[in-house]
Amino acid sequence: FKSHLTNNVRAMSALPVGHPANKLTVKKLISQEKLAGKVVFVRCDLNVPLAKDGSRVITDDTRIKEAIPTLKLLKEANAKIVVCTHLGKPKKGIEEGLRVDPVATRLGDLLGSPVIKSNDVIGD
Repeated sequence: FKSHLTNNVRAMSALPVGHPANKLTVKKLISQEKLAGKVVFVRCDLNVPLAKDGSRVITDDTRIKEAIPTLKLLKEANAKIVVCTHLGKPKKGIEEGLRVDPVATRLGDLLGSPVIKSNDVIGD
């Protein structure tokens, strides 16, 4: 896979700071670590534009498509993937129009598997 995400995203884990695995790309991490069954937290910029008519239809899914090679690598390694992202900048708590439902649906379509999303995660 050739993707700016696959080549530039740094692997993150619960390993101590300075541990060699913290400096690996996802591709190298997969080749050196056994990820089957392990939870891998991936922060992705999936803040895609939505139709301005209130329909919440994604008008450009490029950012989601760019994340797919990295997520597929992790999926093929049988990792349990947790993706962290956002839509827009909520001003006060939860804003219904900024929920990531359309992103989760499109991500599932592109990955070929269902994506379960949490409804109650917000904060710093």
